[in-house]
Amino acid sequence: MGSRMEDRFMVRAEEEMPTVDDIGNGNKLKRKFDSQTVGNYIEIPGIASAIENENESSSSKFPKLMIDVRVRRSLSTDEELYSPNSQAMSRRESFMTMPELRTVIFHHDDCLKHRPSNTHQEAPERLSAIFRQLFNQNSDEFLSESVHIRNDVPCATRTMLEYAHDTSYVDFVYDLHRKVRHSESGKPIPFTPRVQQMQQKTKTLKEDNRCDTFFSSYTLKAALRSAGAVTKAIDSVMSGKYRNAFVAVRPPGHHAGLQGLLHNASSCGFCIFNNVAIGAKYALEEYPKIIERVAIVDFDVHHGNGTEEIVTEKFCDPEHIMFASIHLYDSNAHTTTNKKNRYEFYPGSGKEDIPEKNVLNVPIAPLWRKPRRSKRGISALSTSTNPDLLDQDGEDKMGAKGFRKQFSEKIIPALGKFKPNLILISAGFDSGKNDIGCCKWEAGANCSGMDLTPEDYKWVTLQLTTIAQLCEGKIVSVLEGGYGQYSRLGKKITISRESLAKNVCAHIHAL
Repeated sequence: MGSRMEDRFMVRAEEEMPTVDDIGNGNKLKRKFDSQTVGNYIEIPGIASAIENENESSSSKFPKLMIDVRVRRSLSTDEELYSPNSQAMSRRESFMTMPELRTVIFHHDDCLKHRPSNTHQEAPERLSAIFRQLFNQNSDEFLSESVHIRNDVPCATRTMLEYAHDTSYVDFVYDLHRKVRHSESGKPIPFTPRVQQMQQKTKTLKEDNRCDTFFSSYTLKAALRSAGAVTKAIDSVMSGKYRNAFVAVRPPGHHAGLQGLLHNASSCGFCIFNNVAIGAKYALEEYPKIIERVAIVDFDVHHGNGTEEIVTEKFCDPEHIMFASIHLYDSNAHTTTNKKNRYEFYPGSGKEDIPEKNVLNVPIAPLWRKPRRSKRGISALSTSTNPDLLDQDGEDKMGAKGFRKQFSEKIIPALGKFKPNLILISAGFDSGKNDIGCCKWEAGANCSGMDLTPEDYKWVTLQLTTIAQLCEGKIVSVLEGGYGQYSRLGKKITISRESLAKNVCAHIHAL
């Protein structure tokens, strides 16, 4: 065993195949051998060889890095062979010699130009924080040899948009873009009431000051890039150039239904086009001989109601498309007639499966419904609306413990039975502990409904990469929600994106 490993390293050293050991901003790259140092310097821009731009000039502002590459001539002892350093070197050599094992990250700067209102949670700063964490040389998530960032992202065509949406809705979005672009103010406008007015012909519109989804002069371009990035990622994975992909884009998409806003929903949920649904249909249309079955797995804290509507009403193809969503569910709409006391965790759907359409919903009760313990035992949930979502001890189906249990017992077996040729992930990170997206203001405090950590996101990703062996590891993961935590800076309340960035990078690391 030892001699074979030694020969393998010696051969690669003789072929001068470099491996990445250290990364330093502004350092020169030097090749070193056991017996001598070769004084040649090589500059490698960007992360993992480059931020590749094949089709158009780059406007990306990402920093350029200098990568210190070293090659060892041989390894002589088992202790050296199995040391952490040698295992890391073996991993690095694998990525350098077999680049098809890498994860590709697709992004485009147009996604930063979609502007909501000021201090909004779904803001360009989400992506900025993720890439700062990714480029942080001191973080465990910085894997220069195993990830490749590209920005050669096309805009989705109208044909692609109509894979998932009604033609009338696509027309509406383009018309709204023209109106906003030529408006005098140039400010973002509330999107939901415009959809209600033009698409649903609703007389009672959502008040502008209560809207959370906005449309600005760059929103259409950002939305087209987001959907286009998913199709590009699918092409890259299917070509065999990369093992899997992460699509770092915004606006998100899983709440966008056939006509954008669903009739029973109170908001568009920051979404314009359904990126993942478009990708699913694109994969089936473009690769009919290779892809027969696509699975969409959604672990955003909110139910992917838009994706469910498209899958069940537009696609209607349960033999070829599966949709599974694990999310928070909390609603008392069916038990109270008092509007003031009515509560519904957005979007209020996803409690039941739709087996005839191959839809699996895994609702989880929020932590704020956790039973109170007393000397008499577990108290009854006087305000509980979901006793059927709790186990006997009231905890096994809540929080990170419940998430892991439900995911491994329900979603993974369902994927194994379906045997997809491609897995698409609606990757929402708003189940993170104290994330704005899973919080509820109650009794003067901000209560978190979920408490996932980077370790939990790493775990769920590894669950999916393991089951993805059924499809040779082909996964395309697409950013949905996840916003960060409220933070106090003096008397000012701000949003810290650090937790979001760490959760996302844990996911990328596991991919």
